[in-house]
Amino acid sequence: MPEGNQQAEPNPSEQTGYGAPPEEAVISQPIALYYAFLVGGGLTTLGILGFIPPFTEGGALFDIMRVTLVANIIHLVTGLAGLGVAFLGKRRYATIYCAIIGAIYVVTFSNGNVEYGNAEATFGANGLLTRIQWITFNGLHAALMLLSWLVAAFSALQRGDRATRAYRRERPWFWQSRAPSPEASAHQSDEPHRAERAREQRHSGA
Repeated sequence: MPEGNQQAEPNPSEQTGYGAPPEEAVISQPIALYYAFLVGGGLTTLGILGFIPPFTEGGALFDIMRVTLVANIIHLVTGLAGLGVAFLGKRRYATIYCAIIGAIYVVTFSNGNVEYGNAEATFGANGLLTRIQWITFNGLHAALMLLSWLVAAFSALQRGDRATRAYRRERPWFWQSRAPSPEASAHQSDEPHRAERAREQRHSGA
């Protein structure tokens, strides 16, 4: 028990006044690390399959998605990088990875659109199937671009939330300066009663 006027340090888990952090943090799971692992595994597999001729007859992987030598190399390199970041287990590296591959796939997506436009006139009799292969190819890169940046932004938000909560835990004066005084708490709790009395007075005067 504290002696005299000495005030015990507030417990952050019990603090409910102004300036207290929420009881529930922003999603605490390492989303960027999970993303790096899943995307890294998928891209590595995709890159390897793109170099196996029986799977890429006619320049399309399983007749579903267009493949090129450059795209295969990009898929393989970014996939292996993602697996490496995931196994390192560093959230900061995973966030940087997401931001970088988002930028890489902006370029890949843009280049794929240009190639699609240049090749559209040569599709011939299998034009519909070829268009689907190109749309799948470019759609994958567009999805990677958007999802990677979204995950990077969310991971940065998580990092800011952790830093804020750590800042508050390490500084007891923050809690003492932000906690409402007993007089302010009493005033706030009495506000509904005073408002009700004021309404009654207005009705009785009428």
